[in-house]
Amino acid sequence: MTVTADGLNVFTADSAQGKLLAQLGYRVREVSASGASGLGSPGRRDVVPVAWESAATLGDATLFLVNATDDDVAGYRRDRPVLAALPAFGQGRVYALGPGSFRLDRFAVTSVLDRLQRASGA
Repeated sequence: MTVTADGLNVFTADSAQGKLLAQLGYRVREVSASGASGLGSPGRRDVVPVAWESAATLGDATLFLVNATDDDVAGYRRDRPVLAALPAFGQGRVYALGPGSFRLDRFAVTSVLDRLQRASGA
């Protein structure tokens, strides 16, 4: 997902990010749209906009933040109480996929995989 001024953009199983995570064994949770997307046309199937007041619909899902760094995650925990209240933040299951993780070319995928491997302690 990405964090915007208006809420969240959650990547679906149809997105490149969702497909990568599914290939790694993660289940990509479906969420319903509840906000305005900053990512182009309203008919997109790869991303779902979620308004801030609906962030709790993410439940206890592990969160992967696209185009984010570890410093961004710390900032969201500090500055976005609605995110900090999600179980993933309290349980340390929020992963920054790095600045190049929006467009997943072969270089970005390698970087994302390296980040995930470091985060898992492998």
